[in-house]
Amino acid sequence: MTAVENSERFAEAGLERARAAGVADLIEYVISEGAGFTLERDKYDVAVCLGAAWVLGGFTKTAEALRNAVPVGGHVAIGDGFEPDESRLGNARRSHSLRDMLTMMVGLGLMPVSMTVASHDDWDRYHSQMMLAFEDWIDANPSHPDLAEVRSQRTSQLLGAITQRDAGWALIAGRKRRPCDP
Repeated sequence: MTAVENSERFAEAGLERARAAGVADLIEYVISEGAGFTLERDKYDVAVCLGAAWVLGGFTKTAEALRNAVPVGGHVAIGDGFEPDESRLGNARRSHSLRDMLTMMVGLGLMPVSMTVASHDDWDRYHSQMMLAFEDWIDANPSHPDLAEVRSQRTSQLLGAITQRDAGWALIAGRKRRPCDP
């Protein structure tokens, strides 16, 4: 598995978890901006982007890039936000609906085989865990040079938790079809 992460701190935390699970030898961590990482054609059985489709230019461009990285029969999974109220499209922060995401995948030859949509409870758990992680880090690193920045991010994330309750988030997995398959 190749994991691309732009934060050395997050990559190290992921590697530590992989070591604890006994699978570190199966994971290659690449410290890179996602947009700067070259995806080789047909190299991966599965290509995944969770919560960072904006890095590759949005949902559709991410789906195109990941589709090219898997062979026919391979899978692409993308976790991204969407506007749950289609009547607000154009006026909302999100530019597409869940229906749009599914339609885009089908149009790219990625037939959806799985979909999980986050509930309000899922968002609350996610943000609660993030807030706890911020607080734990701040308590453990009172003299860290990035302390002010982390505190600022914590406040920003807390306010973001409120607006996220009005947004949708889904993880959609699709299987790559042959170009002639319907």
